[in-house]
Amino acid sequence: MAGRTNEELNVIIGRQLRKIREKMKVSQIELCRNLGIGKNQVNSVELGKSKASVELLLGYCKVLKVTPNELLGYKEIEHIPTDLQLQVEKLSDENKKIIKPLLDKLIERA
Repeated sequence: MAGRTNEELNVIIGRQLRKIREKMKVSQIELCRNLGIGKNQVNSVELGKSKASVELLLGYCKVLKVTPNELLGYKEIEHIPTDLQLQVEKLSDENKKIIKPLLDKLIERA
């Protein structure tokens, strides 16, 4: 998704959020109830008019039972070398949050 404007990214992410939500047969109203937010907020994000916060994206993941990668349309990594996986598992939750965007960027560039 590199090289796109924020507005373009908002539209792409919004479409993907709606696609997954509809695929899982979850209404906007049901999603709103589970997330404790208003329908206007969900609708605005799905139309690409508003930027989805990390908190909202993680809420979608929890309600729809998908990973962030699935939610955003990225393919899951099928195999992670065991030594790398073991090193990541040793990190604190805070450091895992720091390293994740870096790993995503490296994977995107591969």
